Amino acid sequence: MNEPQISSTARFLLTLLLVVLGSLLILCLTTFASVMYLDSVSPGWSEQPLSLLPPLGYAMLVTPLIEIIILSVLAWRRVRFAEFFLVLICFGYVLVVVPTLVVQPLAEKYSHHWYPVWLGTPSDYPLLVLTPGQQAGSFNAQVVRWSDLPDFRKRNPECSFVVPKGQRYDDLRAQLPSSKPQWLLAHPGLRLSQTAYFWSSDISDKRQRFYVSLTPPLIESWYEAEPTQIYPKYVRTTQTYFGYRIASWILVLALDLGALAIYLSRRRKKRNSRVVSA
Repeated sequence: MNEPQISSTARFLLTLLLVVLGSLLILCLTTFASVMYLDSVSPGWSEQPLSLLPPLGYAMLVTPLIEIIILSVLAWRRVRFAEFFLVLICFGYVLVVVPTLVVQPLAEKYSHHWYPVWLGTPSDYPLLVLTPGQQAGSFNAQVVRWSDLPDFRKRNPECSFVVPKGQRYDDLRAQLPSSKPQWLLAHPGLRLSQTAYFWSSDISDKRQRFYVSLTPPLIESWYEAEPTQIYPKYVRTTQTYFGYRIASWILVLALDLGALAIYLSRRRKKRNSRVVSA
């Protein structure tokens, strides 16, 4: 490594150290400012448990914005490596903030917390299945998980996934199992039992739309069905927001990488044009 490379590396490490120390300093100052602000508008806020979390959260949100402003000024003044750290902080800030404050709330608002079944149907996805009863025209209702459906169909080849015309919902719902799940069998002292509920509506003569819920754990399905076929559409669980967060990260990461690629392409073109002109 020659002397210019060593000098450039040393300047980069020094700039990195200054950025890190500056970030910590700005974080402390913004946290202190948030504490002073909360003291002025809500004098009793510090008496609550974990009272430091709100000002720390505000500070962590504002600190990158202040850093972006400072680095933007330094990059405009053509300070070395300022542009690199500006792009890096913008990349991380957008990746963290946008999914939480923009994408996820909008998705939850307009989808009513339902998550589309795109990549694959969850193994616990609950389905309503009807089998012929002992008496003519009667049916037995069961809730079967998606992973157990192939074996269930082998044992019950005459099963159906739609509610016959004129069939009373109350009679079918009364038959839904209320047995303890496997993980509760080892804890006989717990009285928690599994419950299921369903609702359906007609789409056409052969197809119906279903809502099925199963607890515990809470998992709800929304799908369309024909007598011998099921079309999963949406799922909702206590962990649904993780699905929104992952989808948001993928979307924002793709946008960030696209913007970074355009930026690097423009830098390369400028560099090549300078070489040609020289």
